[in-house]
Amino acid sequence: MPTVASNRAAATDEVQVPIVRSDALTVLIGAGFPDQVGPTEVWATPDMAPHHNYEAVYDPARTSRAEAEATVRALLATDDLTVTRFLSDGFLTRTFLNKETGAAETFTCTPGCTLSHPQPGDRAVFPEDVYCITDGTSADLPAMGPECESGKPEEFRLLSWHFYTAHFSPRLSERIPHARVELFEEHWVEGLDPDALALLIDTVQKQVDELRGAHAALTALRAAHAARTEAAAPSERCPIYRDCDETGPHYDHSSYGLLTVADETGHDSLIEAGMVALSGETTRATVCLGDAEFQSAAALRKKTAEMRAFLDQVDQLGDRVFTDQQGDALNGPTKEAA
Repeated sequence: MPTVASNRAAATDEVQVPIVRSDALTVLIGAGFPDQVGPTEVWATPDMAPHHNYEAVYDPARTSRAEAEATVRALLATDDLTVTRFLSDGFLTRTFLNKETGAAETFTCTPGCTLSHPQPGDRAVFPEDVYCITDGTSADLPAMGPECESGKPEEFRLLSWHFYTAHFSPRLSERIPHARVELFEEHWVEGLDPDALALLIDTVQKQVDELRGAHAALTALRAAHAARTEAAAPSERCPIYRDCDETGPHYDHSSYGLLTVADETGHDSLIEAGMVALSGETTRATVCLGDAEFQSAAALRKKTAEMRAFLDQVDQLGDRVFTDQQGDALNGPTKEAA
């Protein structure tokens, strides 16, 4: 449904100039970006008199230029206004006050520019602050990196773009419309002419094709992994190490905490024993006893023999301590009790 937009300058602090109704009512008309405008939109531009009195944009994907002009005529006719001519959306001359020289400067605004440029009655500005931008689109993806202050994945812009014209840039190439592409948030490729933009698109497309190949390879790899995992019975034991508690196809072997001596509560362990054999150029099996590691039966038996002798001494220590405790109880109260 065609819509009449309110005067866009009304949202600013500029002084509004009433439209002078005359026999010469001019409308600047042009195509907008698809899906960014309605079928046809019209708004008053009193600040542009006598260049034109209204501006109109239309979506070329939904209506033709002739249909848009007919719609504009019908919309303005409701206010008893008759369009006498349409101007094409070419480059418009704008004027601003140069802060460096104090003189009035002119530039041509790029079609599709979405910025509100300074007017002659506004405060003076530096020439480098006068430029045109035509907004593009962007995508957002969650990513993790050093800029994630929350420590969690955050949304970042990906492959955003816009057209840019720096009318008073010291670089001549920036004075004509060119593209800027934001590969990743705050990481730009700038100054792209049509050929350079085409090269960037080809480079990104090749990498996207590589990612599509990676997607297919990963899908096949995951399917093969799932098939092998399902084929292995849960009760299938390791065919190499009888004490390994890994099941199914595997290259690393382990059984941590296979043997345990619990404390008097039965919840915590005093000491544990287990095994591990990690894959590599030379796979060596290791038996873990507490924090110690042994890679031969002889070394392990030597240590367990020491531990047996140690445990015998612990038994003898206990016998002495608890025997002495009984004798102490028979000799009467302790010094503190007395």
